[in-house]
Amino acid sequence: RLLMAFNPVKPFAPYLRPYKTKLVLGNVMLLCVQAIQGSIPMLLKWAVDTAKAGLDAGSLFDSAAGTWTGSTSGDLALYAGVMVVLGLVQWAANFGMRWYITCVSRFVERDLRAAYVRHLVWLPLSFFQTRRVGDLMARASNDVEAIQRFLYHAFRMSLQAFLTFWISLILMCTIDWELAIYSL
Repeated sequence: RLLMAFNPVKPFAPYLRPYKTKLVLGNVMLLCVQAIQGSIPMLLKWAVDTAKAGLDAGSLFDSAAGTWTGSTSGDLALYAGVMVVLGLVQWAANFGMRWYITCVSRFVERDLRAAYVRHLVWLPLSFFQTRRVGDLMARASNDVEAIQRFLYHAFRMSLQAFLTFWISLILMCTIDWELAIYSL
């Protein structure tokens, strides 16, 4: 039981093994989503710093034309374009991540139900005389569905929280490591 506390996915390893490619793809996409989610605020910071440097250097915003004058406009357009592209990539990776992880959780749910039914078929009739049908049905539906929800929600969100923490910490340390340590 103590080992399971450190690796709650271990009991499902035989059921996850056939779908490891889909699981790896989903996790790689999750890593991409988290990396992009962490990098967009950094790009926004750099864009604001570029705009401020342009204003300090004498580049001004021409309100009549609605454009920046000077070299700042090209840099800001580049930052805006990169953020739009990253947003689209993040959307696609988020969709793919959810697709793959949902597929894996549903396939494992199907395999667990099939294994449970196979087990029930091979049990002697005396087993069914001592058990209530409602208990057997609850295990076939509620318990297996709870495993599916765990594999989709809890596994994904735990990994997402872990990645968010570490990516945020790394980005904070690149800005100001002392302030990052204070914030911890």
